[in-house]
Amino acid sequence: MSEINKYPVGKFERPEIFDTGSIKPLVDEMENFVPTLENTLKKLSQDQLAARTLPGIWTIAQVVNHLADSHMNGLTRVKLALTEDNPTIKPYKDALWANVVDATSTDLSPSLDILRGVHKRMALIFRSLDNEGLKKTYFHPETKATFQLGQAIALYAWHGRHHLSFIDELLKAKGW
Repeated sequence: MSEINKYPVGKFERPEIFDTGSIKPLVDEMENFVPTLENTLKKLSQDQLAARTLPGIWTIAQVVNHLADSHMNGLTRVKLALTEDNPTIKPYKDALWANVVDATSTDLSPSLDILRGVHKRMALIFRSLDNEGLKKTYFHPETKATFQLGQAIALYAWHGRHHLSFIDELLKAKGW
């Protein structure tokens, strides 16, 4: 698989410098993500939701369910960073989570409900932070990386864009 297919919107690049002004468009993107995703999904049949976005990779439904799982975990990570001193977060095995029955379901309403709520809560939190709050951190033990909250909002905005691009690419390829 070529690099362009794995990262249609490019690889995530952690911003090193950020402030309340520079994260505003990212928070706006998070708020607009679910309606954009829903608009993309509303025209798809159950069979189309079961189509794989790339050969051997997740179905459209698994991608949407993964986004809910991931961003739900992201909200928890943000809240840990706000309430503890550089907490070590608990990673999860997303490839395994994607095969649990709820993640393979083509009934996407529960995941869209989760995304709607999580994104509203994240936006509320991020809009409330000052520049010092954006510097609060959590530690990811698998990547051995410390993330500042200003970087985390960039990550989750990119993550939604990244996975939506897989769906969009499939729709274009299939003429859906």
